[in-house]
Amino acid sequence: MTRTRLRPPHPRPARFWTRLLGLLLGALVGLSGCSLVCYAPATSDILIEGALRPPVAEAERTGTLAPSPDNETLSEAYQQLKRLTNSPDHLEQRLAQALARLPDLKNGLTPAEARAVVQAANVLSEMSGGEKKRLETLLDDRAGSGLLSVSLQGGFWMIENGLPARSALGASRPEELKDYAWSELARRLKTPQQILEFMTANFIYRLDPNRVQSRRRFFESRLGDCSEYSLLAGHLLAGLGYEVQVLLLRPSIFFGHVAVIYKDDRGFWLMDASRVALARILSAKGQALGPVDRLLWAEVKGFDRLFGPSPSPAELVHCYRAAGQTDLPHKLLPYEAYRQYVEAHGAEDDAWFRF
Repeated sequence: MTRTRLRPPHPRPARFWTRLLGLLLGALVGLSGCSLVCYAPATSDILIEGALRPPVAEAERTGTLAPSPDNETLSEAYQQLKRLTNSPDHLEQRLAQALARLPDLKNGLTPAEARAVVQAANVLSEMSGGEKKRLETLLDDRAGSGLLSVSLQGGFWMIENGLPARSALGASRPEELKDYAWSELARRLKTPQQILEFMTANFIYRLDPNRVQSRRRFFESRLGDCSEYSLLAGHLLAGLGYEVQVLLLRPSIFFGHVAVIYKDDRGFWLMDASRVALARILSAKGQALGPVDRLLWAEVKGFDRLFGPSPSPAELVHCYRAAGQTDLPHKLLPYEAYRQYVEAHGAEDDAWFRF
């Protein structure tokens, strides 16, 4: 079996000014204890052709779309979203904005998702005044930076699974929908790659060195740093039956870092969901990077995928070594031991980072 050669994602040594900026950033965050570093995935209220799978969108554009029930449903979903977007009714516009934030729209809708979008788009014509007020409550329950809220995600998944849209969006309480979304999450993510894609599209990276949220709280708040990303990713990987360990290391003199390593029948794999999320967000900025952006980019550039397979977890640590480094002290903890401690104490054990 051919094994992928693992190389450090950022092979060139950091320049003096980058190191100095890193020291200043670390000192500011350490002294202030505030969320100085905060990055969100790009969201948009404008629906584009990318709402359909690229082959379907291209076939529609050229007039060669083969007629089929699934393709007709996809086309209807897109047309309904456009109708809501251009509607004079404010509530319909807000519903369109919420549906536009569905992560599924970025990669294209499956037929089941398209049918759910059509039902959700038509729901307002069936609702009573009281049901519309409950829908408004759900629309007000927005996640940070415009991400789709967990309650609306739960409602959409209910519709996709067969519950009438009127019941899901007009009769359910936000807490019921959040419970449903949490119970449904693990069932929907069936591979490590799907887990990584979900983690990078649905959460805002916000550095908080003083606390760690629980898996459920992070899922609902949509805000966290490497600790929360690893906590939830490890939970989802363990649910798929993988052996999961938490990697603890200190790539900076100011900050520790956390990721997860899991094992399949080919070997060990590294999933650093927080660095992949930051790398994609910063890459999308193009040339508009500020000083702090450039500092972070030097750290996360190259973390755009799963790393592996590797015959041992130790080889995966090479991904974090800068040029010239011969060693990077680290520890591995069983995932369940890590989870139990941080969810009981709301923080990591400082002793874990004493290498």
